[in-house]
Amino acid sequence: MEKVLHLDIMLALEILSTRGIVAASKALKFANQNDLVPMVSFYLEEDLIDRVMKKHRGTLEKFYKEWGFEKTFFVRKTLDVLKRKEIPSMSFAYYATPLSNAEVIVYENNQIPTKVIPLNGRYRLTFMSYTSLNELEKTVKEGNEDDVIAEFQQGKLTKLERRRVVFMELKSIDQLSNYTGTVVINFAPTYPTFLIMPLIAMNVYPGENKVAIDLGGEDEITYRILNGKAPQSDVLDGSTLTPRGLAELYYDWRSKKISRELEIQGLTARLPS
Repeated sequence: MEKVLHLDIMLALEILSTRGIVAASKALKFANQNDLVPMVSFYLEEDLIDRVMKKHRGTLEKFYKEWGFEKTFFVRKTLDVLKRKEIPSMSFAYYATPLSNAEVIVYENNQIPTKVIPLNGRYRLTFMSYTSLNELEKTVKEGNEDDVIAEFQQGKLTKLERRRVVFMELKSIDQLSNYTGTVVINFAPTYPTFLIMPLIAMNVYPGENKVAIDLGGEDEITYRILNGKAPQSDVLDGSTLTPRGLAELYYDWRSKKISRELEIQGLTARLPS
């Protein structure tokens, strides 16, 4: 068992837990039980981000000086120059809530919700995120949420049930239905465990991991890291960030666009309520 590193700072999950955010308390408990760094995104950790960004400044600063006038361009050019190849995939823009036991690969971290590749399982695709499965199903039955369920096996979409599409863009559903390659979804469980996957994502190597999701009773979801867990030192020095995530973070840090309190407020507002 890895010894938990001692930090002389209070991380965002700890702050949110003291403010009575249940999802944060559950994620913090999961971190302690599984020897994980209790962090869901560097954007929330001003005390850590400076150290990580200065480590990569020698490589990224010259790109920023040349292409720093616009974030998307900066990220694309940086990845091109560094010859970083990404998995060919389709990114589904809306939320995906698991309806069965499932396995996923964390694809992109440092953001909430986490982007994952579904290996297997059934997911309800939604326009909004929800506090409970009961609330989700009730909203669907009332016609105030789309009625779309996707099923994956061995990393491929095998079935798409679309009974009603009103709120999500129909074009996105059609593209998903016709796509035969790797699909990336925004993993959005119900409120109690909403922050556990972002926590796991920061503590594994993206694209080189596997996470199991097991459903119990109502909104009882448990998570297991099957492989790809990173040492705490790698998490803290940014080694689990993807090249894209690192480039995006560097741009925002260098442009002085990161405010911890504003990021915490934004996260709180994005939680299902």
